[in-house]
Amino acid sequence: TIMDEAPEDSAAYSYEAPFTVYSLAWSVRQSLTTPEPPSTSGPLRLAIGSFVEDFTNTMQVIELKDAALVSSLSGEAVPEGGVSSVWSLMPPPPPAPQRCSVLACSCEVEHPYPPTKLQWLPSADTNLPDLLASCGDHLRIWEVDCGAGKIESKGVLRTATQSKFCAPLTSMDWSEIDVTTIATSSIDTTVTVWNLDTQQAKARLVAHEKEVYDIRFMKDSATVFGTCGADGSVRVFDLRNLNSSNVIYEAPQGRPLMRMDCNKCDEHLLATAPLDSNEVCLKPCTLANHPAGYHYRHTPAQRPRHHSQRADTHSSHKTRTMTQHDCSVTRTVQFHQAPVNSICWAPHLARHLCSGGEDKQVAIWDLQEQDPTAFDKPFSASVLPASVNQVHWSKGHEDWVAVAAGSAVKTLHV
Repeated sequence: TIMDEAPEDSAAYSYEAPFTVYSLAWSVRQSLTTPEPPSTSGPLRLAIGSFVEDFTNTMQVIELKDAALVSSLSGEAVPEGGVSSVWSLMPPPPPAPQRCSVLACSCEVEHPYPPTKLQWLPSADTNLPDLLASCGDHLRIWEVDCGAGKIESKGVLRTATQSKFCAPLTSMDWSEIDVTTIATSSIDTTVTVWNLDTQQAKARLVAHEKEVYDIRFMKDSATVFGTCGADGSVRVFDLRNLNSSNVIYEAPQGRPLMRMDCNKCDEHLLATAPLDSNEVCLKPCTLANHPAGYHYRHTPAQRPRHHSQRADTHSSHKTRTMTQHDCSVTRTVQFHQAPVNSICWAPHLARHLCSGGEDKQVAIWDLQEQDPTAFDKPFSASVLPASVNQVHWSKGHEDWVAVAAGSAVKTLHV
């Protein structure tokens, strides 16, 4: 049932940041000790990034802590129960009478410019360093030590260009299959794939004719990734053959595509959100091993004028073959009353998609019988206190979705 207002019988943890929160990411790292709700997947822990129109911004790590401990350290009273009633799709979990917990900041660090995306090391292995990546002006790698309350820089990965100015990074994705690999997208039309062991670029290419806004690795792949951008297309690349790529979706009238997400349970499903649009578009895609449509080639004259300036020696300067796929079987859903800012698939179930927008609403879409043309409306939605900048579904805690709305962070139990 779609709800106009949040119900009063569901549990959600809340955190009020001293800044507008733009980026956030769930940690999947395991932990031997964690306050309720107990889980073998580790604690409820997130990284959040500020949006301040200034050079100096902030990145924080927040996690679930004992409310009494937080109160004694801060000197401020914590509301009884520590859990705010906000929103849920299902009945709330049973209360834990032993103690109550709240989201609190464990550590923070200054960040140059607003981080456009944050992502933890996609591994639960506690033998690996507790790493966090951010992108903005450059790709930055951090090591987090919540016990010591510090975040230390472990590297700044820069592309080698002749210009003294850097092109801002719009997004990134950390490969779950090969955790030494991160791919970034930029407004200069390029995509760079990084090797974290060497902190060097192992591939760099001009991916679109205009700005690249988002990038994702495909399901169970460390080499195949998709991108979307201002030219209104979604393209799929394979690191094993960068001389060719596949156009799997083109937006009507070439509308810029601001966000995309690849379904990690079904490789044939992806979602996109056009720029300044209240629509979410679902596309059943066929990848490179099932070619269809027609071929066309980019000649050097058709490439962006700054191709030689932006792409370094890792780029493919050869003519790239593009495969265009049938884009006709696409479902467009319209629920939000204002532009959609963020979308994400459920990491554990192919049929669920979450979206958040400028209308202060978060919606969960249910893909009945794995048919992308089957749903007409979200099966549940909620109104948040402010415009929703980001939504992120936890992989380690499948019943929790994090939402950044204004300066508030809500972890919603679904």
